[in-house]
Amino acid sequence: MAFESDSAGNNRLASYPTFQDWRAATNLFDGLAFARGFGTVMKTAAGAERLVTAYVTDEFFEVLPTRAAVGRTLIAGDWAPGAPAAVMLSHRLWQRRFGGDPAAVGRNIVLGDRSYTVVGVLPVDYGYPTWAELYAPITVILSTDRALQQRGLHTDSRIVGRLRAGVDTAAASRGLSAVAARLADSYPAESGGWRSVALFPVEAEVLGDTGAQLRLLTAAAVLVLLIACVNVANLSLARATARSRELAIRTALGAGRAALFRLLAAESLLLGVTAGALGLGVAVWLTGVIRRVGQDVLPRVDEIAVDVAPLLMGMAICVAAVIAFGLIPALRPVIGTLAGELKETAGSGTARSRHRVRAGLVVTEFALALVLLVGAGLLLRSILRLQEVNVGFEPDRLLAIPIDPPSPRYDDPARALVLYRTLADAVARVPGVISVALTNHVPLSGASMPSQIEVDGARSDREDAGEVLFRVIDTAYLRTAGVPLVAGRNLTADDIRSPAQAVLVNQTLAKRYWPGRNPIGERITVFKSAQGRLDFGEPVRSSVVGVVGDVRHYAPEADIVPEVYVPYTLAVWPRIALLARVRTDPGSSALLLHRAVQGVDPDIPLEGADLRSGVYQLTDSLRDTFAYRRLVTGLLLAFAIPALFLAAVGLYGVIAYLVSQRAHEIAIRMALGASERSVLRLVLVQGLKLALIGAAVGTVGVLAGGRVLEAQLYGVTSTDPVSLLGAGVMLTLVALLATFLPARRATKVEPMRALRAE
Repeated sequence: MAFESDSAGNNRLASYPTFQDWRAATNLFDGLAFARGFGTVMKTAAGAERLVTAYVTDEFFEVLPTRAAVGRTLIAGDWAPGAPAAVMLSHRLWQRRFGGDPAAVGRNIVLGDRSYTVVGVLPVDYGYPTWAELYAPITVILSTDRALQQRGLHTDSRIVGRLRAGVDTAAASRGLSAVAARLADSYPAESGGWRSVALFPVEAEVLGDTGAQLRLLTAAAVLVLLIACVNVANLSLARATARSRELAIRTALGAGRAALFRLLAAESLLLGVTAGALGLGVAVWLTGVIRRVGQDVLPRVDEIAVDVAPLLMGMAICVAAVIAFGLIPALRPVIGTLAGELKETAGSGTARSRHRVRAGLVVTEFALALVLLVGAGLLLRSILRLQEVNVGFEPDRLLAIPIDPPSPRYDDPARALVLYRTLADAVARVPGVISVALTNHVPLSGASMPSQIEVDGARSDREDAGEVLFRVIDTAYLRTAGVPLVAGRNLTADDIRSPAQAVLVNQTLAKRYWPGRNPIGERITVFKSAQGRLDFGEPVRSSVVGVVGDVRHYAPEADIVPEVYVPYTLAVWPRIALLARVRTDPGSSALLLHRAVQGVDPDIPLEGADLRSGVYQLTDSLRDTFAYRRLVTGLLLAFAIPALFLAAVGLYGVIAYLVSQRAHEIAIRMALGASERSVLRLVLVQGLKLALIGAAVGTVGVLAGGRVLEAQLYGVTSTDPVSLLGAGVMLTLVALLATFLPARRATKVEPMRALRAE
């Protein structure tokens, strides 16, 4: 992906004319392609629906090659002047709106006011640009989309390229930056500050910010594997002790080390294959669970499957680990003489070296388990902190109704304004509605429009002009959304009628440009620098009449950026959203609001019309912002719980072994008058000591490697004492439970029987 970049390191999407200049001036790419995202309306028997079409240049499917799942991809002739309009369907659209019917290829569909012929369906794993559901040649809209003729920031566009062999990213960036610098000199008003080009891999957009979390989960899986391996080693040592007489007899009868290897390898192989098969079943089941719970969270979740390659690798690791650690008994020399091993209590006593090894393994298990528990605890604490964040508006009983008027019927700004006001009035008449507002971008939708502003008294060259987010509202927006007015006044009806006179700014913008001063009455110039709006035109100079509270439009953890709020009549958006605050149940109100909109014009598609009504609650949006974090936290807990269980099993085995080895000592203690309580305390202390040492080692590991988690945390640090203490307490409780049974068994030792065995 290629972006224009300024001296401050900010990136922006480039225009189509800029793309053409880049492509003509460089030979560093095998192909350079442009995609223009454009909202189009498709009407079917199920109703009107807004879809996003990627109008692409002729090299797009060469840069990102694929084969059609059904039909064909776009070919050179589809870009020829006068060629019939061809379109490809994304796989998800084909399944959702055409039922996966192969006969959809060859069918004519109407998008907006034009008929297209479906020529093919893309494969299920083709999903770029991530917002595209239809793909068509850019020549179809080249003469009608005026934004394609204009330079500057271009919303909803992508430029992608495939580097030539031997050309690295740095060289390509330098080459395009030289072109960008020339364009900045040639077009200072549109590109003056954008003198370089930044390149990023396409997968960065496709995967979003999931890469870090996936690496975190991979590390957690490795830790669980290590714990399992340590547990196998521990159990193998215990098994070796229990079988010492058998191995001694085999050795005395002539069995060599090779024979012992073969015996133990065969047994371990059987165990490993059985464990691997069980793990495979669990993996298949968990894959289905993840696909269900991650449906609206993970990118390309439908493609998650148990693939053959990782399956074979996992099976190989499982079998290899079990065999490797299962051969430990064969690596140890046969202890003692045959006569010694045949004694009933052979191996009893201190057996210090053997006990140290097993104790060390248990310490390792508890240390690794603590790392996982602390990680899960930190993520959980982050979610709790995020839920306490003030998002700047009141989401309860607030409904959003995104509207996309069909083109070209409402392309005229004056007609669009009449429609928007009519829709707001219709929704306001719905029973239970308290207030209704208009805005271009719904809070928490992630949508925004970056624009430049100039502030009187500040440096006025465009390179230093501040970038802000540009939002359009009406007079009811603050009241309906629950955004506080901090200073000055709200927009009035006069401001709506004369929209160039007044704007609102948020607190962040006010503090940045007028620190310690009253911004009311200050003059600013707003550059409507993004292409594609109905009334794209000259910059607007206005006065600041009010300061509003900061709203977290992206997510509770996202940084707050400067924002300017202008009357919706100043910049007539091709799409609008209604916000409705209701006093009744939001769920039951949604359908009534949908009917009110359809009553104004049944051809108006609602964004998200594949949902039940296209109307959604802002509380759902807020909850959805935590969905990915909850999923990752849940998966990490899913790793931590079996890790803790394995550590408990390991501790139980070690303490049980210790009790059996010290049976003679315990018998003597009890014969000399030791109480059951003192024996119980003796054994419990042994188990707790191992667990606490493991917790201490794990804490050191957390402190040393905590930076790995820092980027995933909010409101807490990797050294959060609550998480560390909570994990330590949990480990202690598990250690007590794991130690109690063998400790209880130790109190039941019969002194005379144990002494007689010697």
